[in-house]
Amino acid sequence: MNNPVRTALNTAKNMISVTIDSEFWLHYVQRVNQILPQSREAADSAARLRLVGYGRVSLEEQAQGYSLDEQERICREYATSQGWEIVQFLRDEGFSGTNDRRPGYQKLMRLTAGGQVDGVITHKIDRTYRQLQGMMNTFNTWQQQRVFFVSVTERIDFTTPWGKLILVVLAMLAEIFIDNLRLETIKGKRGRFQRGEHNGPPPFGYCQGNCSTCTDPNGPDYCYRVGLPDLNTEKHLVPHPADSSAVQYAFARYNTGEYTDKQIAELLNTFQVRTPDGDWIQVRSRGKMGQPPRPFTKDMIRDLLQNPFYTGAVPYYGSEKKGPQVTKYLKPQDINEGLHLPLITEMEFAQALQIRVTKSKAPQGTRNRRRPSRTYVLQGLAECARCSAPMHCQMGGNRTPRMLCSTRIQRLDVCDQRLVKSALLEAELAEQVARLTLPASWQEDVIGYLLDEEGLAGLLSRRRALDEHFQQVKFLYEQEEISRQQYRREWQAYHHESRALDPAHRTGLDLSLAWDLLSDMSRLWVLLTPLEQKELAQSLLRVAIVDEQRVISWHWYRPFVPLFRS
Repeated sequence: MNNPVRTALNTAKNMISVTIDSEFWLHYVQRVNQILPQSREAADSAARLRLVGYGRVSLEEQAQGYSLDEQERICREYATSQGWEIVQFLRDEGFSGTNDRRPGYQKLMRLTAGGQVDGVITHKIDRTYRQLQGMMNTFNTWQQQRVFFVSVTERIDFTTPWGKLILVVLAMLAEIFIDNLRLETIKGKRGRFQRGEHNGPPPFGYCQGNCSTCTDPNGPDYCYRVGLPDLNTEKHLVPHPADSSAVQYAFARYNTGEYTDKQIAELLNTFQVRTPDGDWIQVRSRGKMGQPPRPFTKDMIRDLLQNPFYTGAVPYYGSEKKGPQVTKYLKPQDINEGLHLPLITEMEFAQALQIRVTKSKAPQGTRNRRRPSRTYVLQGLAECARCSAPMHCQMGGNRTPRMLCSTRIQRLDVCDQRLVKSALLEAELAEQVARLTLPASWQEDVIGYLLDEEGLAGLLSRRRALDEHFQQVKFLYEQEEISRQQYRREWQAYHHESRALDPAHRTGLDLSLAWDLLSDMSRLWVLLTPLEQKELAQSLLRVAIVDEQRVISWHWYRPFVPLFRS
């Protein structure tokens, strides 16, 4: 037995945690002798044969920097040293070794089946398969096709009896490894999640920030920062210089309530970002691993708008093994604060989710399913005066929104209430909102929350704490306990933070306009989107009683009743 075989066999015996007796080895030697050719003719004539190379990396290996280029280089160098010719090198990027639907692997099997090559070469045996049964089936197929196999790392003659035995052992170890790897991967992903780090490829809108050595799919020949100093010196992701703007644009458009996922996708397919040099970049999708970018689709936008990662959070999805199958959960099982910068606020994300829920409950017609989405302001707020049933909204035959008693939709023949155009009832609602007068204290609270997420009280509290801190600094300086240079730095910091807490510098909103709008609800109502109008109506109105083409009674929630002028 030569040294490589002895080394591999000893390694195999050490790694397998069960006792394997001589009958076990004899059984597998006999089994492999049935599968693989016993003759060395293939090996002796290999120098005259043509080979196809194959390389593979999984998503986890790819994230750790494993290179397909390096696998190909090793295979080609070894083939050259043996006088062989690699006519083609096939790759599978981002695929598990247990997956037999890999595009490169399937093409490899087609090439061997068609008699176009005489041998297969890989960097390591587990690049081909990480499952014993699948690996043995593959070699059985190649044996029938008279195709030999070469693995550069193991460098074992798989046509000899001992080589066949080692092949079985390595295949077993590969299968054991993939089971252990799954458990270790779960622990590793959970650990990264708890540290606030992302698992997997960067979501659209983010990148590694390694600009000087960028290998991102949306990097070379696309991003204007490729080759410049790195944006990131740590492990967490950073906003992509171009794509992050597209994410913010998508949320801004969707949160108006007037766009569908498909319409957002169409907008992004023409969306451009201006670079600091004044050039324009046509935004493109990141695409799937190992594939070129594709046009944005409604499915991409649906997933993007429901991903909490954009708020600065890290979702953990997890998986469950059921027999031989591993099922990944589609919804996050846990969420943790991430190390990366957010692209949108939590409020914007929550608004997008609420819009999706609202649209999913929107009434649907039966004739034309591919209609643009529409928000019905009074949906769920109107009631029939004649039978007390809810009034439902739907689109009329001439594309005019209308409301009618739900009993008529169900054809129960218990109500003779006629349908009414939604626009008439919404106009009445606008007149009612114009009567609403917010108390001065409420207006101040609203302005406070426009200025700061903790409201005016939070803003004033931080300003008081800042003043108290600087007063302490002044006292220490007067007592000559700190230097003039230290005092100067503290004064500059105080001036900077004071300016940041100044209402005039904390928002781009025209505060005078905000006061005017809060004092005149009719003007504010006109500026709201239909979805915002609906949310305001749901906050104020309990129910509107409808009869004879109009609202005969408005029932507001009790705290707001005194606020309506007569």
